[in-house]
Amino acid sequence: RAETAIPADAFRVDGAGRFLIPGLIDMHVHIRARDLSAYLRYGVTTVRNMWGYSALPPLIARIDGGLELGPEIISVSPGVDGNPAKWPETIIEEDAQDARRLVQSLHAAGWSAIKVYDDLAAAVYDSIIAAARDVGIPVVGHVPVRITVEHALDARQMTIEHLRGYDAALAPSSDWTAVPSLDTAAVTRLSRATRQANAWICPTLTLYAVFYRSHPADSARGVRNRRQVVVAMRQEGVRILAGTDAGIDYTEPGRSLHDELEELVSAGYTPAQVLNIATHDAAEFLGLTGSVGLVARGAIADLVLLDANPLEDIRNTRRIVGTMRAGAWLRY
Repeated sequence: RAETAIPADAFRVDGAGRFLIPGLIDMHVHIRARDLSAYLRYGVTTVRNMWGYSALPPLIARIDGGLELGPEIISVSPGVDGNPAKWPETIIEEDAQDARRLVQSLHAAGWSAIKVYDDLAAAVYDSIIAAARDVGIPVVGHVPVRITVEHALDARQMTIEHLRGYDAALAPSSDWTAVPSLDTAAVTRLSRATRQANAWICPTLTLYAVFYRSHPADSARGVRNRRQVVVAMRQEGVRILAGTDAGIDYTEPGRSLHDELEELVSAGYTPAQVLNIATHDAAEFLGLTGSVGLVARGAIADLVLLDANPLEDIRNTRRIVGTMRAGAWLRY
């Protein structure tokens, strides 16, 4: 303040007695134009979109050009899968030799990563991994059912979403609800292997908390077993991302990220650690360190003003006075 002359007519936000945090980053969404304002309302100023689609680049261009107000969107490619396609704009790839051309094409299109999905053949998966390594683009997504999570870790898949692959390794028929508790030694072994592979995990715990509500008999068991894996990963130093899968109508855009932060606290993280996960660490993963995920001179002015201290109670991230997105003040 001593170095900057503030005009007398400058717009001022009263922060007295309030708490300023960086804009939050949801690392697993399926972005829709109609949801843009909801993310900002809940303090989410950056998102990682986990399934690219043809109408998305123009939307990103409108936001980046100031023609539309929304979070910054970093998007992976459309999902690459085997037959049959489960989602719109799936890229079906069943030829391992052709996979190299596909990776080169997706890289040239500007997607941030290649998303792999459930039904890829092992040979196609391995070809995608090799081609992606050659051009320098990460591979992220699910662990295909035809390979093991150990295979994906050895291949250096950069992120594993929803703990996919860990279910097959730890629970009968890949069903988290099928056992009262998981084998502790196996969970520790896989968590250690995950850290050694430098893989990041986006567990989307809140998605499954919602999903299991429609299966009440299994709810507590499923949530408990998933949480057990995240606890072990925390203890082993695995890098975690906070994501929600918002946009597929199980979890609400924006608000569900606060649910996920609370789930991570339930897995043993402190509020300070959780805030770091949803800001600094996410920015690091996205290659945006110094631009977003922090409150600092020279950073993009993506900020959230709160009425209560989130370090005392993570639920206080919901007590939003207003969101600043790239310098635009939004009060809800």
